[in-house]
Amino acid sequence: MKENGKRRARPQDAPAATAPKGPKAITGYFISVALVAVLLLLASLILTAALGQRAKQALWQAAANHTAELISRNLTAQIATLYEALAETARLEVLQKALQNGDQSTLIELTQVLQSALPPAARLLIVPKGGLSPDPNATPPIGYALLDMVKVASAGHRPPAEVHLPGRPGASVNLVEPVRAGDAILGALVLTLPADRWFQQLTPPPQAWIGLRRHSADASVMLAESGNRQAAGPRIRLAVAGTAWQLEYIDGHSADPLAGMNTPLALTVVSAAILLILLSAVIVSVRLRRMLAADGQTFARIVQDCLTGKPQTHYTVRLRELQAALTAALSATRAPQTPIAAAGSPEESVEPAVDSERAAKPVAAPQPMEVAEINAAPHDFASAPPIDPSILRAYNIRGTIGKTLTPEVVHWLGRAIGSEAAARDQQTIVVGYDGRHSSPELAKALNEGLAAAGRHIIDIGRVPTPVVYFATYHLDSHAGVIVTGSHNPPDYNGLKIVLGGESLSGEAIQALGRRIESGDLHLGRGGIERQDIFAAYRERVLHDVALHRPLKVVVDCGNGVAGELAPDLIQALGCEVVELFCEIDGDFPNHHPDPTAPENLESLIQQVHAQQADLGLAFDGDGDRLGVVDNQGKIIWPDRQLMLFAEDILSRNPGSDIVFDVKCTSRLADVITEAAGVPILWKTGHSLIKSKLRETGALLGGEMSGHIFFNDRWYGFDDAIYAAARLLEILSMDPRTSAEVFAQLPEAVSTPELRLDLEEGEPPRLMDTLRERASFGNARVTTIDGLRVDFPDGWGLVRASNTQPCLVLRFEGDDTVALERIETTFRELIERVRPGLKLPF
Repeated sequence: MKENGKRRARPQDAPAATAPKGPKAITGYFISVALVAVLLLLASLILTAALGQRAKQALWQAAANHTAELISRNLTAQIATLYEALAETARLEVLQKALQNGDQSTLIELTQVLQSALPPAARLLIVPKGGLSPDPNATPPIGYALLDMVKVASAGHRPPAEVHLPGRPGASVNLVEPVRAGDAILGALVLTLPADRWFQQLTPPPQAWIGLRRHSADASVMLAESGNRQAAGPRIRLAVAGTAWQLEYIDGHSADPLAGMNTPLALTVVSAAILLILLSAVIVSVRLRRMLAADGQTFARIVQDCLTGKPQTHYTVRLRELQAALTAALSATRAPQTPIAAAGSPEESVEPAVDSERAAKPVAAPQPMEVAEINAAPHDFASAPPIDPSILRAYNIRGTIGKTLTPEVVHWLGRAIGSEAAARDQQTIVVGYDGRHSSPELAKALNEGLAAAGRHIIDIGRVPTPVVYFATYHLDSHAGVIVTGSHNPPDYNGLKIVLGGESLSGEAIQALGRRIESGDLHLGRGGIERQDIFAAYRERVLHDVALHRPLKVVVDCGNGVAGELAPDLIQALGCEVVELFCEIDGDFPNHHPDPTAPENLESLIQQVHAQQADLGLAFDGDGDRLGVVDNQGKIIWPDRQLMLFAEDILSRNPGSDIVFDVKCTSRLADVITEAAGVPILWKTGHSLIKSKLRETGALLGGEMSGHIFFNDRWYGFDDAIYAAARLLEILSMDPRTSAEVFAQLPEAVSTPELRLDLEEGEPPRLMDTLRERASFGNARVTTIDGLRVDFPDGWGLVRASNTQPCLVLRFEGDDTVALERIETTFRELIERVRPGLKLPF
């Protein structure tokens, strides 16, 4: 190669030690052998343990399956035997004839004969078709779940066996068999056995656990369990034929891999591993000898080539440890390849050799009776007056008598309600009113307005609000209006409205005002009839609720309209009633008719102590809100009442929804969840909660204000009188005192509802500002109704009342320290927004 006319000179190549893939290190071979040895030993141990564990686990699982199957088969066989015995009894001709002929004496005699063949704690009932009613006084009690089973049998089907009051004292197993003659169903046989003896066979080995669970469409409930709750391992599930039960079994043997070690197997596997290690060592030794021999020949060739003056350009060694020796040997034998130039002699240009192609390449950078016609209103209400928007509340109409709410205003509201009813094809409307002095005149104006819209009115007179709701169902009108000021001061009054079975709220109430303003009013000629609905309501409650034992109850109606009904009904249930302020007086001379305020319960507490009563009950002004005091005089706030109601309902209806408002304790959701229910937090307001029940199908709802909604055996509206009856039913079935019953329910340190009174229209504006300026760090903030803030150790709430111009506040903490801290947090927020307010906490 030439450049600039000269040959491009390079020194003569000297011998070099190279290896295309690099020499191998002896230590690498020894490390390889060591790694192979370790890996083989570990693999052998793991394989041994795995094989042993797998074998033993298979044995354990087979044994567990066998045990579970034996228990399941035993339960199934017992169920089948009992059902076969019932079926054989149902085929008795004498039984069928007695049922056909209604021969009670023969049925009683047959029952006695059959009962004598049963264990002492068992019970057999012969039930004619449609002849069984709830009886909490029976032993065991006859509840609605058993009635449902009898209904299934009355349809010709055998219902699966069920457990009554699972997990509680007195739990029992019910089996029901239809009695038929040909295709005709004559009645049913009901066999009841004590659950504790039934489930005694659920006794697993010491380390195991066994459970019996009832499955329904929405949830499952553990009926019984036994053994080690900490047991680990696969859960075996087997159905128990003839029931909705599922047997669950966990064997509980150790899952430790070494627990399954098999000594002979281990020795075999380890021996094989050692042999493999020795074989590896032999192979490595042979390779080393060959490599040493090859490298020895390389050194011999170097010496020979140097002696002959013909050294090679490349020499290769295979062991890295000999690389240094090879380099030293080559250095010692290297001779100069060009003569030293004399001073001043011409010298060839010597440049390093460059791979020009590689050098040119750049490096890449990494990259819801009597009838009268009303022809004309006696009042002269020719034109609609202005409607104060403040009376159109979130879930009712509420105003001050003589100011924002007058007979004229109510007349036009009646016309608007009647027009809305016409738009919904609702012809008949039930009307009632409470015990306030202003209510009769307002009810008269309301009736005239409804009639002017062409509606037919059923006037049921002075009644509690729940009785109006009941009448809409009982009279099949599904529409009603109650004139009531509820728990508010004497100078307040208002309307609660139901159309199509739905309590009007929100936009629907605002729309009434717009109808009046725009003149969108239906014209017609309505009629009115008067009916007394008390007897029907009383009969319906007494048919639904039965007490197991009599209780002594102090009843405080606060001079509200419930005083005409509640004491009499509670006495009819079998209770001894001590009446307190049950005379209806619209001035409420003794205390405000609001059972959510502790000061309004002081007289009730005193009387409970003085009378040594089992319970104290308080009702608000219109009978739709309930207050409770236990036998020791402790106030049981509505959210804790809901805990007891929820446990009762969920014991029969697991998986059901329970709705409660933002003012309720966080402990309520825990109780509902533990009882296999679904808690739903919702906005405050009787119509809003009722709507949520309709939407979700929930069987129970309630508010901290005392509105309780039953939707299982009742109609889903708020009814304090019915709620009181249900509470008495639950307490009567428990031998403990009411204080002991409520003491078992969780309770935090909390305040009652607190009120911050403001000017009319001011609460919503203040709430908007509070929401804008609120900052609570990592706490959970809920704004579906006001501002509720949940901290790890408690919560606080501030919201605008929908019935009065005030803010409602409530606080709860795990302890006093947490409660005070949360109160301080809210106090500082309110004082920043509105300095100078006199706060109630």
